[in-house]
Amino acid sequence: MQRGVATICCALLAVVALAIVGCHADDAAFNAETATAGQTPQFKWKMTTFASSDDSRYSVNLTHFAAMVKEATQGRIEVELFPSGSIVPNEEIPSAVRSGAVQIAHSVGSYWSGVMPVGTVEFYMPRSFLTPEDTWTLMWDRGLQDLLREAYAEQNVYMLTFEVATGSFLMTKDKVPSVQGLRGLKIRATGTAGDFMARLGASPTNTNMSELHLGIENGTVDGAVLGYEQCEALRLQEVCSYMAYPGLFLAQPLDILINKDAWDALPEDLKTIMELVGRDFSIWSGMVQQPKDRERSTAAFEAAGVKFVQFSDSDIEVLQRTAMDLWDEWAKKDEYCRRAVEIYKAYAGEHGR
Repeated sequence: MQRGVATICCALLAVVALAIVGCHADDAAFNAETATAGQTPQFKWKMTTFASSDDSRYSVNLTHFAAMVKEATQGRIEVELFPSGSIVPNEEIPSAVRSGAVQIAHSVGSYWSGVMPVGTVEFYMPRSFLTPEDTWTLMWDRGLQDLLREAYAEQNVYMLTFEVATGSFLMTKDKVPSVQGLRGLKIRATGTAGDFMARLGASPTNTNMSELHLGIENGTVDGAVLGYEQCEALRLQEVCSYMAYPGLFLAQPLDILINKDAWDALPEDLKTIMELVGRDFSIWSGMVQQPKDRERSTAAFEAAGVKFVQFSDSDIEVLQRTAMDLWDEWAKKDEYCRRAVEIYKAYAGEHGR
């Protein structure tokens, strides 16, 4: 029943999203000037992000979000974008949005782990989300977004919405025919990804990104677990011949967070509009932009001769059991983590995982 609610919700919101973006779906920065000509913004917000200026999440996705906000609010809210590091270092994004130094931020939940462990449970738990539909259902129908909003509120932050990421994949120099083949391999993986690799028998390393390409080429590193587009951006297809399917982390949410004082200052009509824009943006990211990002990276991998290796059903069962062991460990961190893991486990059980 609830799954049906999410499906209907997504379908209806997709219609609304298409009504907003319409023929502009291919143009992230569509022109909103007609609707907002001469309009002085009531609210001017600075928005920071972990994404660099040449990252499509900044140049395409967030540019699109800012344009959606401008058009939907008829210019009453204006979002000014700042790429990674231009206002604060990435690790200071939480304190910047908490204090109001910036009014809005595009952030990864795990950045908040020091003060809010559930941020890592949201973003970096292996095999918690497998598709964008899973993410929307867990967030909107199963109460995960409401739970996260409670946790973020304690940090003086309002969680507006989330972008759907393409996920993180294992890319290796040599073929890994099975999960058992990971044993002893030196895999660049950090945080919970590193813990996950260690539980599967690999030796996780924290090789600097700038040294990773050469490390794989020279054989001091055997592969890496990184974002799909990130693998392409780092040109790992030049030194890695294989990518394992399925991905280890899929359709993770990348949060759009608003300083709570800035959010509370909005009149109710603008809050309602922003909520609708937030949902539309989330659906657009998963239905329109994510497939384009994946297609572009896949083309680069195929052109370089990368082979995609599918793990067997029995290997996928091992991945799922190992992932859930990690979930259980994080569930002990605090009450928010426990509740989030309960949501994941109930949903996984319904889907035979």
